[in-house]
Amino acid sequence: MDVVAILVNLFFFDFLNEKGDRVKGVSVRFIDPNDHGRDNQIGASIQKMTMSADQWEELKAQNLQTFSKVKLTFEGFGRSMRLVKLEKVDSND
Repeated sequence: MDVVAILVNLFFFDFLNEKGDRVKGVSVRFIDPNDHGRDNQIGASIQKMTMSADQWEELKAQNLQTFSKVKLTFEGFGRSMRLVKLEKVDSND
């Protein structure tokens, strides 16, 4: 499933959890402009998902900025849904 959204921010994380396991990934915050289910809450439209750390270099190469229009590609459904790809969308449309 693909969704066109507005990028708020993204960052790479790399840390050791309390069990001593290394956790790496990319945290992505975005706004889905078609999500009108929570209009009565400030900031409720900002959503956060993580994706694989091996996508970081590709994301940096896209020169993404705050409020860039992006296409998010998800796999799975419901709680098992995962963000697998993020691509910058040409803003000339």
